[in-house]
Amino acid sequence: MTKYNGWTNYETWLANVYLGDAYYQNYDVEDDEVVSAKILKDILEEMLFQDIDVKNNILNDVANSFLSSVNFHELAKDYNEELENHKKMEIV
Repeated sequence: MTKYNGWTNYETWLANVYLGDAYYQNYDVEDDEVVSAKILKDILEEMLFQDIDVKNNILNDVANSFLSSVNFHELAKDYNEELENHKKMEIV
């Protein structure tokens, strides 16, 4: 499988670009929180569909195709590792 900038594919990389700032700026992260693939997918869906009329629209189809290609489990793993590293730095 071809990787893109270290991620599973282009869609996962792009999702990370958009989710990165949005997640940390708009959602309070508790000390014991685990970021799930579902949480990240819900956030990205909200970002994608907030301005799209989801009724039989080509943009809806493109957005759903994009979402189906994103590896949300890879993103969640990366975010959890980053949160864990951040916690360790606070302890030091």
